[in-house]
Amino acid sequence: MECSERTKRRKISAKVEEHLRLLEKESMIDLLAHDSENEYQLDDLLEHTESEDSMDTFYDACDQNCFENSSIDLEDENSSDSFYDFNISSFDDLDSENRVPGDMPGCDSDCDLHGDVCSDLEDDNDDDSHGIAEWAAEFNIPQTALSALLKILRRKGLDIPMDGRTLMSTDRSCNVANMAGGSYYHFGIENALIAELTSLGHLANVTDTLTLRINIDGLPLFRSSSLSLWPILGMIKEIPECSVFVIGVYSGVSKPANVQEYLQEFIVDMKAISQSGIVYNGVHFRVPLPDAFICDAPARAFLKCSKGHTGYYGCERCTQKGQYINGKVAYPEISAELRTDEQFGRQGYQQHQLSASPLNDLGIGLVTSFVLDYMHLVCLGAMRKLIFLWLKGPLKCRQSMKFFVVMSAFMVSIRQNLPSNFARKPRSLFEFSTWKATELRQFLLYTGPVVLLNNIPSIMYRNFLLLSVSMRILLSPALCSPDNCDYAEEILKLFVTDFAAIYGAEFVSYNMHSLIHLAQDARNFGPLDSVSAFPFETFLGKLKKLVRRPQNPVQQLVRRIHEKQKVASQKTTSVFSPLKQLHFSGPLINSIATWEQYRRYNDGQTLISSSRGDDCFSVGGRILIVRNILSHSGTVKVLCNFFETAKSFFTYPMDSSCLGILFVFNLSEDLQLLPVEELKTKMVLLPLKTGYVALPLLH
Repeated sequence: MECSERTKRRKISAKVEEHLRLLEKESMIDLLAHDSENEYQLDDLLEHTESEDSMDTFYDACDQNCFENSSIDLEDENSSDSFYDFNISSFDDLDSENRVPGDMPGCDSDCDLHGDVCSDLEDDNDDDSHGIAEWAAEFNIPQTALSALLKILRRKGLDIPMDGRTLMSTDRSCNVANMAGGSYYHFGIENALIAELTSLGHLANVTDTLTLRINIDGLPLFRSSSLSLWPILGMIKEIPECSVFVIGVYSGVSKPANVQEYLQEFIVDMKAISQSGIVYNGVHFRVPLPDAFICDAPARAFLKCSKGHTGYYGCERCTQKGQYINGKVAYPEISAELRTDEQFGRQGYQQHQLSASPLNDLGIGLVTSFVLDYMHLVCLGAMRKLIFLWLKGPLKCRQSMKFFVVMSAFMVSIRQNLPSNFARKPRSLFEFSTWKATELRQFLLYTGPVVLLNNIPSIMYRNFLLLSVSMRILLSPALCSPDNCDYAEEILKLFVTDFAAIYGAEFVSYNMHSLIHLAQDARNFGPLDSVSAFPFETFLGKLKKLVRRPQNPVQQLVRRIHEKQKVASQKTTSVFSPLKQLHFSGPLINSIATWEQYRRYNDGQTLISSSRGDDCFSVGGRILIVRNILSHSGTVKVLCNFFETAKSFFTYPMDSSCLGILFVFNLSEDLQLLPVEELKTKMVLLPLKTGYVALPLLH
């Protein structure tokens, strides 16, 4: 950043003033020291040297003479004013005894003061400003609070903007359109992609194709208001590290009144960019049509203009007609005719479709491209329904209070056994109504198979295992092969059939029925985590916090998002060591007694620790516990103990060892040394009777 002439002079003046103050005080101290044996009157001297007013008057006069007198030209390299007769380039070394006097060269338009006074000052100020801007963007600091902080810092001497809007480069105007009963702003697909590629840095070089995956969902803003947001969000399929970004955002007192109007700008933009692509850093990227729309059931029905999930023809994948059983619409069949993209595009399902979807204009498959999101379908749907039936269902399936007390106590007791990958630790089953989707997923895949063993009737436990095993197959990159997807589909159909027999056909709702279609999405898109709503839901929570008042919510969002994009475009990547927490407490073996010891190793992909929860891994099918992490000359190894005995934890509906799930015991006392690179498969280790159940970590 170039500084103005006035700014240059002000910065030079400040540095010169600081330097002169130090020189003046040093000279006075030297004078006192050398003349103390003379009858020098100390009081007379101090009244001249210690008076702030006198010193300020002196320096003010000096500033006026040197910087306001028109006869002094700072750009004149031949100026010989004695005020500058010292080497100003050595301000950072005021105590140096080898200062070489010299004239200060002029301050030219490039702000080059023998290298470096202005440029150094600017760099420092830019670093300060950018660091504060990063902090404000990361922690969502309100503008009023940021401006108040900036004023305090300026009084402390930092040369930074006075107003938060200047620091954050806040947009002064925002062109919001009124449409569909609310307000809408379109960021643009190209702008959103370029901003995301900029923040990704070198990761943007891994592909020349950017396939979008789109999420659209409603988000209430305030408890006391009906105001809601309907953002259009995107992710890049080819870059797993990609963050969620905003393409457009709508706000109104209800969902958009007209889906055609709501999607119009997105559809036009998508058509154009799919033909032209984008250019970033001189590289042309293809941007094909989105391959997946990831939404919950109400949003899918809204976008596809079809019947909702509570209707008789609500199933999106098959033509089964719902049955009204005991006051509920149920879908007990599992073999109805499947819907096709071609028939849907021709509006061939009159009992299911309400009108033509505007997304038909994109030419995408409105059946196969709309994913049955497992976060809503399985976690918040099927898994929550099972726990509800155990706690409050009909008497034939309701469990005793003792069951919940015992299981809740067990779940709380294993909190320390869960890896730090889990942001939420197990909670009591009595709180299941407030469990988040991640907690329900944790119960389904990890804690549930252990906690429920011998605590619920065998028929219910086996039925639960059908759901748990099938979802582990469909979520695991190592297991989600075409053949395994076929097997998962079969056991999901068995789960739905057995569920109806155990709990009642009236409970085979839309969510339970749609499980039989879930394997098809895994065939089309791979592991279901790649097309789940989890990252979008996390982003929506952050997006909601950007709106602080009900007036003009879209304008608030647009400004905050642009601020974050500008900060992210200047952010530098820090180099860090994966080794953390140096210690000297062992254990060690003789061959590595001089190696450095650490408690944690985190390479950005896997966290390895000698602490409980993050210390269990599988190597070659054997389960180990990490005891120490060692480093020497760039080589990192782990000291570990292996479990000597392992066997299958269950055999129905398949042998658990095929899933990597083992019951282990007899931990060896022999320490073994392994390269850290071999520890790829992290395990969740849960206590059970005389041993432990080890389950591969998927999340």
